[in-house]
Amino acid sequence: MAGAVVEESLRLLDGRQPVGAGVGLPAPVDPLHRLGLERTVLAHWDLQRLQDVMEARLDCPVLLENDARSMAVGEVREPLESLVAVKVSTGVGSGIIVRGALVRGAHGAAGDIGHVRIPEAAGRRCRCGRDGCLAAAASGRALLAEPDLAGYGTLRRLVDACGSDPAVRSAVTEAGRVLGRALAATVGTLNPGRIAVGGLVGVLPDFLAACRQQILDDAFEPSLVDLEVVSADSRTATAVGLCKLVEESLYAPERVEQLLAQRAG
Repeated sequence: MAGAVVEESLRLLDGRQPVGAGVGLPAPVDPLHRLGLERTVLAHWDLQRLQDVMEARLDCPVLLENDARSMAVGEVREPLESLVAVKVSTGVGSGIIVRGALVRGAHGAAGDIGHVRIPEAAGRRCRCGRDGCLAAAASGRALLAEPDLAGYGTLRRLVDACGSDPAVRSAVTEAGRVLGRALAATVGTLNPGRIAVGGLVGVLPDFLAACRQQILDDAFEPSLVDLEVVSADSRTATAVGLCKLVEESLYAPERVEQLLAQRAG
């Protein structure tokens, strides 16, 4: 997989030399690569080796970051904005920005709301191996697991059928409500000014409308003042966010000092 990504990157670069590169991953990313990924969609990936291989082939520093967190960075409009970006596709993840600063947490797992246990998912097995996770009730994988919807086979086909199949529309709407209930607690905890929802499932009008209404119904009124719950272009925002994060890492004071010391030595 890493080889294919590198080859496509080199093709797009067309002989140009990058100064840095970023990779958005659908799983918690520990900056020190100490955490195992066995319970995620990246089971048994060796992040350190992935980074080393890409840096060697691209001949530049490579930053690994969670895709939803990268999306959150790309969604920032104002320097001191507070927002939560949520990506609902195969799984569910989020990125948190507080007054312009990205929240990663102690070990890179901040925003991993997909694996918070909720009553609505009781008895449903999540990809992580546990029962009752939010992702087991409100993700693309969860929708495809519904007996009436399994025939669609792929998430793309299911999403495309949302406007014509009442069963898909009903399931998508309920998934939006479930996510909204979970996000109401996030709104009460963080008091963001905006929630941006993206991903194949997240941008569906029925999903977003149900999610928004549930947040308005459940969250404490003071935390709802001027709150926007809007659709997001997760692909564009993630790419923009990764570019910003790569730039920050390249010109971080400690990195500049290290380079200066190397040249002086």
